[in-house]
Amino acid sequence: MSDQRSAALAAAIGGDIKVIRQTQGAQDQVLADTQQAVADADGKATEAKQAADDGRAAAVPHASYAAALAAPKRAEQKRISALVGGRLVEWVSDPDGELLGGGWTAGQAALEHFGAAGDGVTNDINVERAAHAWATGLLRAQAVEYENKKYIGIENIRSIYGSGFIQTALWKRASAGTAQYPSHAAEPIFMATKVSDTDAPNGGWDSGAIYGSLNRIGGSAFGGAAVTGVATFTDGSGDLVGVHGRARVEAAGDKGGWGGWFYATDTEAGSRHLIGIEVNVVKKGPDAGWQSTPTVFNTSRGVAVTLEHDVTAPGTMGVYIGGRGATNPMSKWYTGLMVLQDAVMPNPGDPSSVLGNGEALRLQGASTYANRYGGLRFEKGNFQYGVSFAEATFAGNAAIILGASQRIVFGNRPGAAQRLSYDGVSLLSINEMDFGRNGVRLLTTRRTGWGVPTGTATRATFDTATVTLSQLAERVKALIDDNTTHGLIGA
Repeated sequence: MSDQRSAALAAAIGGDIKVIRQTQGAQDQVLADTQQAVADADGKATEAKQAADDGRAAAVPHASYAAALAAPKRAEQKRISALVGGRLVEWVSDPDGELLGGGWTAGQAALEHFGAAGDGVTNDINVERAAHAWATGLLRAQAVEYENKKYIGIENIRSIYGSGFIQTALWKRASAGTAQYPSHAAEPIFMATKVSDTDAPNGGWDSGAIYGSLNRIGGSAFGGAAVTGVATFTDGSGDLVGVHGRARVEAAGDKGGWGGWFYATDTEAGSRHLIGIEVNVVKKGPDAGWQSTPTVFNTSRGVAVTLEHDVTAPGTMGVYIGGRGATNPMSKWYTGLMVLQDAVMPNPGDPSSVLGNGEALRLQGASTYANRYGGLRFEKGNFQYGVSFAEATFAGNAAIILGASQRIVFGNRPGAAQRLSYDGVSLLSINEMDFGRNGVRLLTTRRTGWGVPTGTATRATFDTATVTLSQLAERVKALIDDNTTHGLIGA
């Protein structure tokens, strides 16, 4: 065979081998892809089975808390549920969880997550303690839900009147902490916020963040409130507030802010009474007695109106009593301010020597003369009378008490010259005024230039027909002496 033919045969054989190798590689790739697809399908099937198992674990709950606690739990299981006290609850897998014996946790905790029965028979006190011991953790700090059930042994809420207790609500109760496991969180249990730009002209007062409504259509229960706040102090320090309201006006212009606003109305048929706001104080502890400044321990105040320490401008009025009499003749009060009979502690002491402490109205002046202000002022308008004492009884008949050197001043300023004053010893002084009756002057300033007669003065009677000049002179001397002593005339 020639060399050329040998070379051609070798090239043909080599090409066939290359084609065979390429075909084998393609077949191997197809096999590998097929094997990978099968593996992926197996993985998805496993995941689907796991999801189905988890779904069945949650969808088919255990019959009780004890059953859920005792049930075997797979390492890959994500959820477990149970009917506890008639409520369906669910736990979620958590390596650091402490529930169901460990490895499980709850989202919003409820007493049933810890096995509460709520059947009115079983004592759930230990369950409640366990729930709050878990929920008050510093890294968790949440409230515990209570269903509308009869839980036995749990901590109840003291009634607003103090003699009874409220256990739960018609729907849900949420509590954060117990006496044994108090909550250390500063955040509230519930918070509702709203950012509004409503234009509702008539319903604006109803468009707040929280709205409570109570409509009584029957029954004889005393009281009832759409919103109730109870703050109970059992230990610690500081102050508590039953209901706290605060308004902030952060933009200038035609805007107003009320920390609290109350509105009472009835129909034309009338009502037993209608009160805008009532303040009741129940004082049972020690009493500090009368205080010049009621800031010491064991004092009580019905209403306190103060300006805070961080104000940058003074207030206008501490208490304002108003009406709309200019536009509605019935929008007026019969009495603007009333201190009811026997509402003030008795004022002991001998009225001849002691002023005593205990008064229906007390006003304190400024601490320095430079900062003085008015006491009681009738500013404008028409009054039937200014001050009336006619229907009252006063110790020693003292309707008005003035201190030594104090005055009754007539005019439009404290320094007016017309005044009535007492020197603190024996002299009542009338300054720049005369005495009169029915518009006729009876007494005026002293008439001076009178000499002092000498001799005998007599005040005995006499007969005008027989009196002598000497006897008449004696009686004239007596008149001059007496009028000089009275101060009507003088030298």
